Amino acid sequence: MPSANQRHLLSNGLSVYGASRADARRGEYSVGEYFDFDLALAPGATVLDVGANIGLFSLELLRRYGTDMRIVACEPAPRSFEFLERNVRELFPDATVTCKCCAVGEQVGTTTLYFRPRLSQMSSLQRDSVNDSQELIDGILKEPPASWQHSSSRLRRWLRPKAATLLKAGSWWMGREVVEIPCEVTTVSDIIEQSGVERVDLLKVDVEGAELAVLLGIEADDWQKIQALIVEVHDHDGRVERIRGMLESAGFERISFTQEWPHEGTNIYMLDASRA
Repeated sequence: MPSANQRHLLSNGLSVYGASRADARRGEYSVGEYFDFDLALAPGATVLDVGANIGLFSLELLRRYGTDMRIVACEPAPRSFEFLERNVRELFPDATVTCKCCAVGEQVGTTTLYFRPRLSQMSSLQRDSVNDSQELIDGILKEPPASWQHSSSRLRRWLRPKAATLLKAGSWWMGREVVEIPCEVTTVSDIIEQSGVERVDLLKVDVEGAELAVLLGIEADDWQKIQALIVEVHDHDGRVERIRGMLESAGFERISFTQEWPHEGTNIYMLDASRA
C-alpha cells in the first residue's frame, strides 16, 4: 500500500491517495466496467457503494454526475478506509458522502477481514481467494481491449509461454501476505434505516465473493426501495441463478449477467439489474 501522502493522477484527471500506478490502472479499469452500463442517475440520486476500497467508484460518480447526490460508501479495511475518506474530503468537499468503516453482510455483528496489503482490492471476508487463478490468468492472456494493449501482438505472442508462469507467481506473491483484521458488519437494511433513506437509486456491490451475503441482508420491505443494482458476482454453487431468482421475486424486470475481459470464461460475472 502506498504511503499516506503519495498520490497518483488518474486518467480522469483526479489525483488520489492510496493507489500506486499499477493499483490505479487496475482500479480504473475495474471501475470503468460499471460505467459501461446505463446507470441513469438523476440529480439528487442516492447510491450505496458497498466495497468502496479507496473510493474510485464514488469519486467517478461525483465527477460525472456532480455533487448533487447522496452516497453511502462502506469499506471494512481501516487503511483503505482512511484513503477513501481523504479522497472524498479533499476532492469533493461539498459532496454528501457518508463513509462507513465496516463490512456489509447478512446480519449485523462482527467478523474477520482478510486484508491483502499488496493488493487491497482483493481483500475479502474469506481466508482463501475466491477467484480461480488459472481461469483468470487464461482470461488475461486473451487479446485485451484496445485500452490495455500496451505491447505489440508479436511481443505478446513471444511472452505468452512465459506469461502464465509469471502471472501465477505474481498472483501468489500479491495474495500471500494476509492480515487478519476484526471488523464490524452491518446490513443494507440497517444502512437504509440509519440513513433514513426512502429510495436507493443504485446499489453497487464489489466484495470479492461475499455478494450473496450482502443481498441476503436486505429485508423484503427494503427491496422495494432499491431501483437498480450493479454487482460483481462469483458464481459458486449456482449463485448466479440464485441471485437471478431473488431479483425476479423482488420485482426487477431487467436482469443481466455478463462477462468482459479478463473475466470471460471465469466464474466472475457482472450483474446489472433495474426495475424497468
